[in-house]
Amino acid sequence: MKFSFLVMLLLCLLTCVQGQVLHAFLFCKTNDKNIGKFIGINYVNMENQLKVIAAALKYKYGDHHLTSVDYNLHQVNDTLNHTDIKPDDIVVLYFSTHGGRTKNHTGMFPLLDIPDSAIESFKEHLILLNKQPKILITIIEACNGYAMLEKQDRFIMGLQSGIVSLQEKLDPNQTANLKKLFTTACEIIVTAGEVGKDTYTGPDGSPFTGYFLRSLNEYIAYNEKKRSEVNWSNVLDRAKTYTSNWTATTPIPTHPIWQLRQCGTPIFISGEVKYLQSFDAVEKRDVSLKITSRRRLRFKNPYDVTLNVINASNNPIDSVQYFLHYTMEHPVLTMTNPEQDFYLSMALWGTFPIKAKVFFADGKVYDLYKNFDFSKKFKLF
Repeated sequence: MKFSFLVMLLLCLLTCVQGQVLHAFLFCKTNDKNIGKFIGINYVNMENQLKVIAAALKYKYGDHHLTSVDYNLHQVNDTLNHTDIKPDDIVVLYFSTHGGRTKNHTGMFPLLDIPDSAIESFKEHLILLNKQPKILITIIEACNGYAMLEKQDRFIMGLQSGIVSLQEKLDPNQTANLKKLFTTACEIIVTAGEVGKDTYTGPDGSPFTGYFLRSLNEYIAYNEKKRSEVNWSNVLDRAKTYTSNWTATTPIPTHPIWQLRQCGTPIFISGEVKYLQSFDAVEKRDVSLKITSRRRLRFKNPYDVTLNVINASNNPIDSVQYFLHYTMEHPVLTMTNPEQDFYLSMALWGTFPIKAKVFFADGKVYDLYKNFDFSKKFKLF
């Protein structure tokens, strides 16, 4: 009896010492003959970031990666089904591989290429959801179009370098922001490409993975006054904006989609599906965001920039909110001057996406996006 009691006590103490775990399921086809080395960059970037997060939150890091020849159907299912996950744990499931869909596949999220087979990414997500962790984040870096049927390889050389901004160690303010993100129980599933569309990777990794990590680090770096803006919805929205704007000039424009909801039940309840619409699609509504600039002879903010929302429709606009770079003193400005086409003027320089949220008189709301690069135009001599 005493021996049994001591064993139970030892197990309890061991559990307390181990504490909460951040489980990192990183499943990456790094041995693919064409894009394996680029997928390897995704894997390293994601692993490094998750280790920093685990250390800052004082969580144990649970390494469940499958790469190269270990990335196969048996290993994936065995790892997901047999990992012990507790209610206070954080789980990140990350796939980086080929993906796509068949004509009979009607779900939002793609089928994933795996040696001699294919798996449904959403079903893999459900395996972990049914274990009821505090937070579950599934990120699918794969095509979501029909190219899977043709086994096409999608990659483009010359992807912008430096899109990932990884913190190696977080200060107290950054840690506080991180804790805000990882305190509230939630479920996120995001895929890099919208239904029927392909994505790509390149020498610096895949755009969405890189921009997701960049957006996450930017929000983690917010000061205390802006902590109310630190939430997953904003992190994902900014990552989508970066991804869509950057890939808009490539042969494969990429528009991530995602679902977000509060956890608490083992049954998945769809949240709102947020599509980042391309600027061209918005233009067809007869409402457009116009940006004009004029160079001035000054070193600081050398461009005078004018923003207007042009309304050629029959639906009156009440107001427009302009969303500028988050480091500006007034990053969000509301204009109520329809007689001037919601004119806004400022001195700027740099590269960042500009968003205009348009509020119509009948209650409809449209988002307009443009990515403007002032830095490439400006030369001192």
